[in-house]
Amino acid sequence: MNTFFTVPLSLYKTEIYNTSMTLVQFDNESTQIKFKVYNNDVEIDYSQLKKVTLVTKQSSETPIVCQCDIETDHISYMLCYEETCCVGQVLGELNLYYNDSAKKSTQKFRYSVIPTLAIGIDPTKHEELPILQALISECIKLNTSIKTLEDAIKFAESTRIQNEEIRNANEQARVQAEANREDAESIRKASETLRNDAEVLRVNAESARVTAESNRATEENKRVTLYNQISNDYPLMADGIITTAYNNACPMINCVIETMTESTLTFGLFYNPIGYDYDITDITIISEGDAVGITSTNTCFLEILKNFETIVGYTFDDYEIFPSANAVKTFNLQNDGYNDTIVGGDLIHVRITNGVGVTTPKFTLQLNYKIKQSEVMP
Repeated sequence: MNTFFTVPLSLYKTEIYNTSMTLVQFDNESTQIKFKVYNNDVEIDYSQLKKVTLVTKQSSETPIVCQCDIETDHISYMLCYEETCCVGQVLGELNLYYNDSAKKSTQKFRYSVIPTLAIGIDPTKHEELPILQALISECIKLNTSIKTLEDAIKFAESTRIQNEEIRNANEQARVQAEANREDAESIRKASETLRNDAEVLRVNAESARVTAESNRATEENKRVTLYNQISNDYPLMADGIITTAYNNACPMINCVIETMTESTLTFGLFYNPIGYDYDITDITIISEGDAVGITSTNTCFLEILKNFETIVGYTFDDYEIFPSANAVKTFNLQNDGYNDTIVGGDLIHVRITNGVGVTTPKFTLQLNYKIKQSEVMP
């Protein structure tokens, strides 16, 4: 009857595994060891092994190297004579040779060899043989139970490891989901901030639009008021000027200026609406009397103003004589190089400044003009 021992060994461990194996001296052919090898609590794949050797040694003996059998789910070895011939502690280890030529060694294990009960006596005839056989049967049952328990423990440990791996994976997924949630919350907050900023900009833009609309209405009121004022202050409007230009070969504006003594007089001549441009070609003075008191120092200064800036200015003194009664004086602006272009929106004024003791007669001021080519109607 063979005795089987199961020995679990681990790779890379340094501590010695003390087995429960106690062998009887010279009892070698009936004792078989089943080795289970683990790597980090996971049983190795025995199909990857090419060769396995068992090395055993007693303290004073030469190491013994024997080859083991590679089974599907374990490594088996039948003890030989040399490994049971000496009484005492035996130290052993497995050397694993893989198909890729790699070599690995298991942790060392220890078992004991005790002296035989009787030398030269047939144990089958001993009176205590039934007791011994009963003990052996009980040990086999215990070994079987132990093996069953060990297998259950290994299965439970394997299940625990799998559950732990699942728990770790779930925890990693939870951590990642939490990180994703935090990122999404940050994006939501940033989007909310942008939305609030956009709303502020919209409100500001709406306020600016309302303000601009109010300003436009105010300016429109000013424009209407100004237009009405211009209509009242400048009876010669550009519409009439343009109509005159189309209907007459020599379009002109006449303005009668009454007699005035030493003073300055400024008055509006006309307002040119937007959409019409023209050039003043010349200015003519038609006098109805004689000027009095004009000298080299006391003069009469005649100005044509565009938007209150002088575009034409003439000084009458003892050299440039003011026209006498029924005389005509013409000034050609185009030849003199004045800024004489009138555009839409311009205001035209006349200003006369008489010096000390100067009196000018009543006269007619005549402005002759020419519509710019781009403004001529077809």
